[in-house]
Amino acid sequence: MVYTHTRTHAPTHPRTHAPTHPRTHAHARARAHTYTHTYIHTYIQREWTQSTKGRTTQEFFPEVAERLKMKINLTQNFTTMVTGHGKTKSYLHRFKITEAPTCPHGKRDQTTDQLLFECNLLNKERDILKLSVIKDKRLANQQT
Repeated sequence: MVYTHTRTHAPTHPRTHAPTHPRTHAHARARAHTYTHTYIHTYIQREWTQSTKGRTTQEFFPEVAERLKMKINLTQNFTTMVTGHGKTKSYLHRFKITEAPTCPHGKRDQTTDQLLFECNLLNKERDILKLSVIKDKRLANQQT
């Protein structure tokens, strides 16, 4: 004798008795992924905002989600600039590696901000960077 059974209802999970229909699983997985993703971003942003570490980097990237959307070519120079751990005169002076923290091209301490925004030697590079950022923003706005 061959036993056959005709299902009259949707299959359920053996322990929870929740429906195990494929669409339900896919929907539940998608919802769980969205919830987890949102929770993680919220948690990371809260930790980032409340931390006393990485203040220089946070000035460049205050919102974690926005930073994650950016396509940035991470190089040693980029990393040292956004972390404030570059070989600036001010940074090296903290460790008694240089005698003075001042920029050789000005009267202020040579810091990441001073190099990025003020140092006369870098005016050309600064202008190129500004044009590049403006161009990238325009392209991004056109695509949305």
